[in-house]
Amino acid sequence: MLLLAGMLALAACDDTPDPPTPETSAPPAEQHRAAPMVDDAPATVEQPAVIGFHGFGPARFGQDQEQVRMSWGRPLREGGSTSDSCYYLFREPQPDNGGFGIGFMIVDGKFARYDVDMEQFAAPGDIKVGATLDQLRETYADRITEQPHKYAPDWLYVIVAPEDGSDARLVFEVNEEQMVTSWRIGVPPAVFYVEGCA
Repeated sequence: MLLLAGMLALAACDDTPDPPTPETSAPPAEQHRAAPMVDDAPATVEQPAVIGFHGFGPARFGQDQEQVRMSWGRPLREGGSTSDSCYYLFREPQPDNGGFGIGFMIVDGKFARYDVDMEQFAAPGDIKVGATLDQLRETYADRITEQPHKYAPDWLYVIVAPEDGSDARLVFEVNEEQMVTSWRIGVPPAVFYVEGCA
């Protein structure tokens, strides 16, 4: 009995406030706010941790599509196929600007390249869609080759070799206003296909 009385006395002296009730813990708007599900992710995305000549994030060129899906971490749908041996994985949802945003090319079951036509992603060297030809020349200096575009006479392909001498290439498409409209990184021959899988 003495022990019980002592415990009750200690409890009565405790000046720690009672835990807040649901009504007082947060404003009503915050009580119902939840972290978005993956499928509810906005159309814009942040720059991933690693974009480079090796691949996309932890997904390396030559690995299977499952590695790409894990690196992206959000839904991807298949599309852009011209044969059973080549297709793309495109982000979901698609951007509202009519472009594809980013697409991952799978050739013979292996990750071979990725294409970007949105400003949210920066290529190695911190070049984005909208950069100028002069910026490309300054950034990559003696590592670039310029070639005429296959279909547009006033456009260019600007091809960048990696500093480590590997086979992968970064290819920019530059329009008649000398601005980057898209870019891609991959391994030959896929990185040089001019019509997606063709």
